[in-house]
Amino acid sequence: MKSRSNVATVFCCLFTTMLAFGCDKGKSPEPAPVSATSAEVSKPAAPRYVTVGAGNTEIVFGLGLGDKVVGVDTSSLFPEEATKRTKVGYQRTLAAEGILSLTPTMVIVGAEAGPPGVLDQLKASKVRIETIDSEPTIEGTRARITKLATLLGADPKPMLEKLDRDLKAADELTKKATSRPKVLALYARGAGSAQAFGQKNAADTLVALAGGENVMKGFEGSKPITAESLAAADPDLVLVSTRGLESLGGADALFSLPGLAMTKAGKKKAFVAIDDLLLFGLGPRAGEGVLTLSKKLHPELVSP
Repeated sequence: MKSRSNVATVFCCLFTTMLAFGCDKGKSPEPAPVSATSAEVSKPAAPRYVTVGAGNTEIVFGLGLGDKVVGVDTSSLFPEEATKRTKVGYQRTLAAEGILSLTPTMVIVGAEAGPPGVLDQLKASKVRIETIDSEPTIEGTRARITKLATLLGADPKPMLEKLDRDLKAADELTKKATSRPKVLALYARGAGSAQAFGQKNAADTLVALAGGENVMKGFEGSKPITAESLAAADPDLVLVSTRGLESLGGADALFSLPGLAMTKAGKKKAFVAIDDLLLFGLGPRAGEGVLTLSKKLHPELVSP
């Protein structure tokens, strides 16, 4: 009898337990509650960009992503909003500490960015580095805009269309020019630092598009000038950036460069100074740069 009583007791316990858990026929047990902490899904960090190089910065802002830029290099002077961002140094002499302090999700640089040790340090810190390089041509400008837009998930079409409209307007004006001046394009950052631009650079491209002739041949990039090379080139005028002219000390200091006074440009003190980014940037405002330079190279194009 005791055995039967034990069996009955066990049966009753099991039956009571089944009722308590609601194990009715065809009904699955309720899932165990999940805590809010374990249910959270990690969200990607909000974009925080550091843009190095005036052209890269201008394009990122032009794509409508300026609110995501937390730092820029000292060459990034356009648009004005960019000048209000934290500075991380000049593009060739960056400092890793300053960049890392901004906790960027991406650092966008050009091929000239450095020094290499700083870039290696950033990579070692698991910071994403994107190098946006382009040839100093209009095709290179279009490619850079497209690459950056694709990288950042933006639409490049409005910017590309404006670039083409500006270039078309500049080309239509330049075609009316009756002169083709010989131009010496200079890079200067202080007394004794003047260098002449040769071929395959932004200044050379801009001069050609504006209907001028770059007098420096036979080398790429830029190099120091000599009195002999200036005498042989004999330019009609000198092209320099506005900040470069200021760094030399003005027009008088410019034409005191060895050999320059003996050239056609020196005898007339003929020079053209335009905004640094329009001259060197070859970015989305390239059409504006060509139009500005064309009017300065060809006085016949400007109405009295």
